[in-house]
Amino acid sequence: RHVPVQRVMSIQRRLRAPETAAFVEEAKTAFAEHLDGALPTGPFTLIFHGIVDHESDGPLEAILPCPDDVQVTDLIGIRAEPAHDEAFTTITKAQWDYPAILAAYDAVACSPEAVARPGSRLSCREVYLAEPQAIDRDELICDIAFPLG
Repeated sequence: RHVPVQRVMSIQRRLRAPETAAFVEEAKTAFAEHLDGALPTGPFTLIFHGIVDHESDGPLEAILPCPDDVQVTDLIGIRAEPAHDEAFTTITKAQWDYPAILAAYDAVACSPEAVARPGSRLSCREVYLAEPQAIDRDELICDIAFPLG
């Protein structure tokens, strides 16, 4: 799929896997408060600029597309996420659980699309379709996406 250029709010942090859930909640809360009732212009996304596990600390970036009038704060940066094509697969909440989610990352990384177009300067990501606490295990939660070179 093609993803157009997007203006996004961004919070980036070096953290290990056990800290991820708290960071995600902090970012979602900060984004919602900063939008002050305005609607985001796209889905909440986590971008993995490096491995995030018990030994490695990423970094991990939370982004949320936003209207043009949203400004920078002490916590939230604003940047343009470049237009790009990406290979992706959509997973259920059951498949989202660690370590099951790793199979989805492997499948997309080894897909014919990703193999044919390596070398993207953009990092792999989770593009959220639903709030985890609002859905059942068999419902779709996010896309695992790899930008293509």
